[in-house]
Amino acid sequence: MAKWKQSLAIGPDHISADAVTACLRTSNNTLSVWKSDSDEEYPKALLALVASLTSIETIDVITLTAEELDSNNLILESSPGETIAEDYKGLHRDIVDLDHAALKVVAELVKQKVSDNQSTRLTKPILREMLKNAVKSGEVNPESLPDKVRVELLK
Repeated sequence: MAKWKQSLAIGPDHISADAVTACLRTSNNTLSVWKSDSDEEYPKALLALVASLTSIETIDVITLTAEELDSNNLILESSPGETIAEDYKGLHRDIVDLDHAALKVVAELVKQKVSDNQSTRLTKPILREMLKNAVKSGEVNPESLPDKVRVELLK
């Protein structure tokens, strides 16, 4: 989040390359995202994201609406998500057909959310608690957790 805030401090038209490359990593011209269509689905999408992490480090989550994506001609396609929260793999989407111009649009949307304080910070203790609860509820198989994450959960 700090890299986005640095961009804001420099000026309204500035977007740091580090912010884009650190937070908006693409593969095959797609950006991996998790879908939530309701307040009920949001925690499931968050868990799917958290259960895809290979280590427990503080993350910041930005929510983009379907309207924001549609109005900017950003295309979502369903794709299997890489998460150990098996029941929530279907919540995964890719923003597809990205090029430099489309990625800039995504970056501008993210920067605006940061400017408007519309992000959610998930700290290490929050992430640990989410994963512990998911293991207890059976949403996540503890054997599927990466070793680094399993060690963190024991703290």
